[in-house]
Amino acid sequence: MKRDMGKPVLLFGLVLLLGIAVAGCFSAEPDAISGDGTSFPSSAGATAGATTAPVIAVTTAVQAAPSGTGALRAEPGLRTIARMTGGSGVVRQNIMVPASYWELWYSVDPRATGGQDSHSATGSQSVFFPKISIQVAEAGTGSVIETVEPPGGLDRALWQSFDPRPWSTKFYRGNAEYTFTVTGRYIESFTLEVRVRE
Repeated sequence: MKRDMGKPVLLFGLVLLLGIAVAGCFSAEPDAISGDGTSFPSSAGATAGATTAPVIAVTTAVQAAPSGTGALRAEPGLRTIARMTGGSGVVRQNIMVPASYWELWYSVDPRATGGQDSHSATGSQSVFFPKISIQVAEAGTGSVIETVEPPGGLDRALWQSFDPRPWSTKFYRGNAEYTFTVTGRYIESFTLEVRVRE
């Protein structure tokens, strides 16, 4: 009798572990992955010990530039105070933001459509997905205040009827120096601008 009781308990334990693993894969705020395969904490976990005022960041898709190439267009009432460009890999820059309200505008040209098959030099087949992550941290303390990623990812196949680039995120905190760390995987290029009101 005792031997029969062990199988249901073992089965229940395995189902419970599988449920926990699946829930972890679909959590609301996964860690961001850098280009070299290492991970860094998301903004929610990184700011737990911060003593500064809360950050309100709102990301919206804005009307694309007329060229449709993902170029950043001028926005009335805003002036660009800093620009970063790059491609796949990690780019880091400190930027002084002299205003309490500012916007982060960015555009990305993915290297390939998300999920597109690619063949390696050995003939094996793999799937890769373009990704960009922009981490904004206080320069003095290193506290991450926000990690920004394009809503919906970087899949050009989904942009057939509407190109969502460029994107913008609004910040209601400033008058400080911030470290911007841009991590790109499988992207041709990115352009990022910090803009303040004129």
